[in-house]
Amino acid sequence: MTNSHEVYSILSTRFALYTIMSRIFDHEPDEEILQLVGGVDFVSACSFLEHGSELAQKMSCLAHDVNALDTLSNEYTVLFIGPNKLPVPLWESVYVDKENLLFTQTTLSVRNEYRKAGYIPNGYPHVPDDFIATELSFLAAQSKAALDSFSLGDSEKMKVYVSVQKEFISLHIGRWIDVFAQRLASSDFYSDFYSSSANLCKELVLADCSYVLPMLVS
Repeated sequence: MTNSHEVYSILSTRFALYTIMSRIFDHEPDEEILQLVGGVDFVSACSFLEHGSELAQKMSCLAHDVNALDTLSNEYTVLFIGPNKLPVPLWESVYVDKENLLFTQTTLSVRNEYRKAGYIPNGYPHVPDDFIATELSFLAAQSKAALDSFSLGDSEKMKVYVSVQKEFISLHIGRWIDVFAQRLASSDFYSDFYSSSANLCKELVLADCSYVLPMLVS
């Protein structure tokens, strides 16, 4: 285990990044999210990831563009809403189930993980539980709970919340985030904003799985 200051920094950074990533994929951008992504704190927070600074800097530059709000809103609509066939669906079941449908057994499995953790997502029960923004929001909520527990001096409870995240990543978002990022990368006729966002998500999730979360519970 690293020292207390480092643990607090890791927990708070993860909470901030999962919150921002969830918001990026939840709906079209607004001025608030563009200001967050365009800030120096965002680039700094991503620096612990292998390509984090590079990806965050690219997103930040695009967020500063004078036409960013209109451009990225249009891209979000075409990529994730329709009305045409979606180039990049936002639901886990589409990537892990052969049927490529919504509200499948995968969706119910994700819902069960939320219930075990006492988490009720926004939009329940109308929004599929395996919506990427909801999965990221769940990790943000568990990150916040871990941070709060650690701040109160309860390291054991902090480890419980960290373990919940580790299991969820292994069972769910860690299984499909790479394919999702690849799908967005292939949509190269758009700007790099959402592709970079997906790759940043991938790096965050894989870093959690491979070394960050195991270190926190050691």
